[in-house]
Amino acid sequence: MALGGCSFIDDFDFEVAPDGSVSPDGGARDMARDVADAAQDAGDDAGGPRTCEDSCVGDAILDFDGTQGAGALGWRYFGEQRERLGLAYEALDPSSGFAGPAFAGRPAPPAIVDCSETSEGECADAAGGLLMISPGEGSGQDAVLSFVAPVDGNYEVLTETLGTGGSPVLTLSRQSRWDSVASAITGTLGSRFIHLLRNEWALITLAPSGASEAMASVSVRVSTDGEPDTCQLAMRFEDGLRALDCTAGTATLTGAVTPTAGDGPEVYYGGSAYFDDGSGITLEGQRMDYSGDFTVQGWVQVDRVDATFTDIYRDHSAASSDTAGGVGFQLDPGGDIGTSELTVRFVFSQMGPFSGENLECDGSICRGAISVPTPVDRAWHFYRLVRTTADGRLRLCVDGDLVGSAEIPGTKDMSSPIDPQMGDSFFRGHIDEWRIYSEALPCGG
Repeated sequence: MALGGCSFIDDFDFEVAPDGSVSPDGGARDMARDVADAAQDAGDDAGGPRTCEDSCVGDAILDFDGTQGAGALGWRYFGEQRERLGLAYEALDPSSGFAGPAFAGRPAPPAIVDCSETSEGECADAAGGLLMISPGEGSGQDAVLSFVAPVDGNYEVLTETLGTGGSPVLTLSRQSRWDSVASAITGTLGSRFIHLLRNEWALITLAPSGASEAMASVSVRVSTDGEPDTCQLAMRFEDGLRALDCTAGTATLTGAVTPTAGDGPEVYYGGSAYFDDGSGITLEGQRMDYSGDFTVQGWVQVDRVDATFTDIYRDHSAASSDTAGGVGFQLDPGGDIGTSELTVRFVFSQMGPFSGENLECDGSICRGAISVPTPVDRAWHFYRLVRTTADGRLRLCVDGDLVGSAEIPGTKDMSSPIDPQMGDSFFRGHIDEWRIYSEALPCGG
């Protein structure tokens, strides 16, 4: 992805439009260079030589501003309530710990403070970065620095930790803390890549690892350089049944009824697809590559479970030992009212005897299942299935917690032999943000 003409973007003096063009934004302090002449600025607002050039599309220090959502990347400063879904984001303001270089006194956590132009108070050890502060473990909010993707693409996020206190944990995630890309207990994320569709949030969250308050001075730069996109499938249900961005496919009806539009897990997620009365979809001509590391994930809200083997998603088949492969997410009624059992099924070809955790092999095909109880509470839950070939494991996480795993040899090709399908004649509920990546994203610690 290229955003032509984005050299020397700094401090909200210029904005990146959706088509990649750059134009003046009509104000805000200037700290480095001007887009027009690339020269050092002079005057009362002149700053140091720090710049954001070439493939850089944003710098959290250069772009720091008292306005939430301003600038090319719409930087935002949040406190996130520590709760199960991790979706309660509250905008910080000067009275609640969001402050520029002229702040007075010590801000109460959660706080994000611009220490780029001062060494006073808490900025004494911040080394010219943005100081993030979160309270110790327990109730409260974590400090969150966020930006919004201007266009679809794979973004490099370079997070440098300039100073720390209280053993902070920094996490880079997409839209919510559970959709994490990387986490570092030392407080150093370094260079990481995150796939974002237009208007999606990237979140850098600071959390404590113990009772002590967590502090980190950070520098965050965002660019469009880096590794190839790992996204295979992205169903956002924002544009009908189109598979957005990383595939050219369009879903077709499997059932007799088209899924209807519904609300997503949170307002900023937009819409979702509601499946009922025999509705289902198929992605014709698509084949998911599960030959190496992969992640299958999505948000699901279940209304009820009336039948066994109710499909949420499936692309697995064992019709032939030559092509056996794929995964599936199914629901079965639970033993108690308001409960069900979530089962992830998977298959792969296997010549000769083999045994492993949560596997049954018959000499030519291995079939596996990871089953966990799950409530039918009409609440949104985040499912993530991750394969890591390095240790030969398949892991299932629900709402960020590891709930089950299985053993799969790292050399096995689990690629899907059939078109992916979502929903069936019995599934009743919402599905949103269903995505597949050819990389192993974090699951359980």
